[in-house]
Amino acid sequence: MFLVRIADLLKAKGPSEDTDRGVQCVDARAARFGEGEALLTVFIEGERRLKLSRLHQDRGASAVEFAIIASLLLMILFGTITFGIVFNRFQGLQAGGREGARLASLTQTTLDQVRDRVRSSVSIINGSNLQDYCTGWSAAVETGCILIQTKQDGDNDGDTTDANEVQTCDASCPSTNSSGTTAPCNSVPSQGRSIYVEVRYRLRIDIPLWASPQMTASGAGEFNCE
Repeated sequence: MFLVRIADLLKAKGPSEDTDRGVQCVDARAARFGEGEALLTVFIEGERRLKLSRLHQDRGASAVEFAIIASLLLMILFGTITFGIVFNRFQGLQAGGREGARLASLTQTTLDQVRDRVRSSVSIINGSNLQDYCTGWSAAVETGCILIQTKQDGDNDGDTTDANEVQTCDASCPSTNSSGTTAPCNSVPSQGRSIYVEVRYRLRIDIPLWASPQMTASGAGEFNCE
């Protein structure tokens, strides 16, 4: 008999809870409903177990796919947020440079007043981390400096690329036309002179699941002395 053969095969697999249950099922169905009904029961039970096995496999594959896609989506999300923060800092540095240069263009403005204006104008940046000048700046993360320069076309050739036409102000602003002064636009002659203010800041860009690169951002402004 076919069912006897099935029962023998189940027993040949060795003692186990599933094997005993399968043998009992075949024997009970064969005794009550005949061989045909018992064979149908065995077939349906096999199909059910096969579907359950495939379902478990599909769930495992779906979990792996979700983990991969979720990681990419989170990286894109955090990258977009970080880009917005960095862009805002660039805007703040640009605003600080322009405000400093605007104030420095007045003849009575001193270097200390220019630096105070820069520190109060930057956004999402701690102004107290900006040192007075960039000479000797270590470029450590979350620190910055303020560069102030005077530019004057001394030979009237239409540019300020010649020697001594660009002067950097540290403790004071040197000039070939007058002694050093703490008011960059208050020297003789001031006609044709411009003031340039640049703010530099060292940033660390933290993007989860990717990297944390560092970069130096800057913003600047330039105005003619009044």
